[in-house]
Amino acid sequence: MSRHRIADTRTTGPSKTVPFIEGEMPNARHERRKAIAREMQDGVQQWCDDNNAELIVTNEGHHWRILLQHGEAEWWPSSAKLVLDKQYDRGIHVHDAKQLIRQLDLRRQ
Repeated sequence: MSRHRIADTRTTGPSKTVPFIEGEMPNARHERRKAIAREMQDGVQQWCDDNNAELIVTNEGHHWRILLQHGEAEWWPSSAKLVLDKQYDRGIHVHDAKQLIRQLDLRRQ
Protein backbone atom coordinates (compact mmCIF):
# COMPACT_ATOMS: atom_id res chain seq x y z
CA MET A 1 0.00 0.00 0.00
CA SER A 2 1.49 3.35 -0.95
CA ARG A 3 0.99 6.50 1.06
CA HIS A 4 -0.36 9.59 -0.58
CA ARG A 5 1.94 12.51 0.18
CA ILE A 6 0.62 16.03 0.24
CA ALA A 7 3.21 18.60 -0.77
CA ASP A 8 4.04 21.37 1.68
CA THR A 9 2.72 24.81 0.75
CA ARG A 10 5.77 26.66 2.07
CA THR A 11 9.17 26.15 3.66
CA THR A 12 11.07 27.79 6.47
CA GLY A 13 14.21 27.67 4.33
CA PRO A 14 17.47 25.81 4.80
CA SER A 15 18.55 24.72 8.25
CA LYS A 16 21.93 25.48 9.79
CA THR A 17 21.17 22.88 12.46
CA VAL A 18 20.29 20.08 10.03
CA PRO A 19 21.92 21.15 6.76
CA PHE A 20 21.27 19.41 3.45
CA ILE A 21 24.11 17.05 2.57
CA GLU A 22 24.55 16.49 -1.15
CA GLY A 23 24.36 12.78 -2.01
CA GLU A 24 22.96 11.70 1.38
CA MET A 25 20.43 8.92 1.06
CA PRO A 26 16.89 10.02 2.02
CA ASN A 27 16.57 7.43 4.81
CA ALA A 28 19.84 8.61 6.36
CA ARG A 29 18.71 12.25 6.13
CA HIS A 30 15.39 11.40 7.78
CA GLU A 31 17.09 9.52 10.62
CA ARG A 32 19.53 12.41 11.11
CA ARG A 33 16.67 14.93 11.33
CA LYS A 34 14.85 12.76 13.86
CA ALA A 35 17.97 12.25 16.00
CA ILE A 36 18.76 15.98 16.08
CA ALA A 37 15.13 16.76 16.93
CA ARG A 38 15.32 14.41 19.90
CA GLU A 39 18.50 16.18 21.04
CA MET A 40 16.59 19.49 20.88
CA GLN A 41 13.45 18.19 22.58
CA ASP A 42 14.25 19.93 25.90
CA GLY A 43 14.17 23.31 24.15
CA VAL A 44 10.76 22.59 22.65
CA GLN A 45 9.53 21.37 26.04
CA GLN A 46 10.74 24.62 27.60
CA TRP A 47 8.88 26.62 24.93
CA CYS A 48 5.75 24.60 25.71
CA ASP A 49 6.14 25.15 29.46
CA ASP A 50 6.58 28.89 28.89
CA ASN A 51 3.55 29.10 26.58
CA ASN A 52 1.04 26.90 28.40
CA ALA A 53 1.24 24.19 25.75
CA GLU A 54 1.69 20.44 25.97
CA LEU A 55 4.31 18.46 24.04
CA ILE A 56 3.57 14.84 23.18
CA VAL A 57 6.28 12.88 21.37
CA THR A 58 5.27 9.45 20.07
CA ASN A 59 6.43 6.71 17.75
CA GLU A 60 10.06 6.89 18.92
CA GLY A 61 10.29 10.57 18.00
CA HIS A 62 8.66 10.32 14.58
CA HIS A 63 5.55 12.31 15.55
CA TRP A 64 5.40 15.40 17.76
CA ARG A 65 2.13 17.00 18.84
CA ILE A 66 2.00 20.39 20.47
CA LEU A 67 -1.36 21.08 22.08
CA LEU A 68 -1.75 24.84 22.16
CA GLN A 69 -4.28 26.97 24.01
CA HIS A 70 -6.11 27.48 20.72
CA GLY A 71 -5.31 24.66 18.33
CA GLU A 72 -2.68 22.08 17.69
CA ALA A 73 0.55 21.61 15.78
CA GLU A 74 1.87 18.30 14.49
CA TRP A 75 5.46 17.84 13.35
CA TRP A 76 7.18 14.89 11.77
CA PRO A 77 10.93 15.66 12.11
CA SER A 78 12.08 12.91 9.75
CA SER A 79 10.03 14.27 6.83
CA ALA A 80 10.27 17.89 8.06
CA LYS A 81 6.48 18.35 7.84
CA LEU A 82 4.60 20.69 10.17
CA VAL A 83 0.81 20.84 10.12
CA LEU A 84 -1.23 23.39 12.05
CA ASP A 85 -4.77 22.62 13.17
CA LYS A 86 -4.99 19.45 11.06
CA GLN A 87 -4.76 21.42 7.80
CA TYR A 88 -2.76 18.67 6.10
CA ASP A 89 -3.06 20.34 2.70
CA ARG A 90 -1.24 23.43 4.07
CA GLY A 91 1.90 21.81 5.48
CA ILE A 92 5.06 23.77 6.24
CA HIS A 93 8.53 22.31 5.58
CA VAL A 94 10.31 22.65 8.95
CA HIS A 95 13.74 21.03 9.24
CA ASP A 96 14.63 21.47 12.90
CA ALA A 97 13.28 22.37 16.35
CA LYS A 98 14.49 25.99 16.13
CA GLN A 99 12.43 26.46 12.98
CA LEU A 100 9.50 24.70 14.70
CA ILE A 101 9.62 27.14 17.62
CA ARG A 102 9.74 30.10 15.21
CA GLN A 103 6.62 28.82 13.47
CA LEU A 104 4.84 28.32 16.81
CA ASP A 105 5.78 31.87 17.84
CA LEU A 106 4.41 33.22 14.54
CA ARG A 107 1.17 31.32 15.08
CA ARG A 108 0.73 32.91 18.50
CA GLN A 109 0.86 36.45 17.07
